[in-house]
Amino acid sequence: MNPTTPSKRSNSTRYDIHLALIPMILIGGIIAAAILSIPTHLAFGGAAVFALIPLIDVLFLHPPVQNGQHTQTTEKPNASPAFEPADD
Repeated sequence: MNPTTPSKRSNSTRYDIHLALIPMILIGGIIAAAILSIPTHLAFGGAAVFALIPLIDVLFLHPPVQNGQHTQTTEKPNASPAFEPADD
């Protein structure tokens, strides 16, 4: 393999891994319910709590960025100059 050519494995991002991880956790909960003989709704509920971990990580802790820059701004938006109260 040419060292300048990226491998196919390197194309997956953190978000791709998290997207695959969430259903795997939920399926694992259903499998655990069958193996451990616990009610399915309890196992699926517990798996859903664990599935929140990658979801919170992707949405809040490490949100996607556009062009290498964070899309969140700390500046307050200016008031719209189009709206001015009428003088009576």
